[in-house]
Amino acid sequence: MKIYLSMNGERVQGWSSTRGNPDDIEIEVDENHEVLFNPFIFKYDTGELIKDEAYQQELINRKKAHKPIEQQLGEQIANERLERLEAKALQDSLGKEMVDLKLQLLKGGTA
Repeated sequence: MKIYLSMNGERVQGWSSTRGNPDDIEIEVDENHEVLFNPFIFKYDTGELIKDEAYQQELINRKKAHKPIEQQLGEQIANERLERLEAKALQDSLGKEMVDLKLQLLKGGTA
């Protein structure tokens, strides 16, 4: 299968079935070659595609370290709800203590 590689230095940035830029590099690959599914982990040097496994692992580690914005927002909302519930529980607890003290005073006790 003939494809055209879009490059950034020696690193593959993408590919196309048609030449999109005069600098694109024409190569032949099998129809199931990994460059078709994950071009960013390849370098092209002296006429050869080279899989950069260290860079691939770096990309995997970066992805694991960065949580999707939806997950971050969900955690933030959950934390805010928990803080509100804790504040409400504290307020309810203090309110009950005040009622108990007032009842004690009304019965003639001391606070």
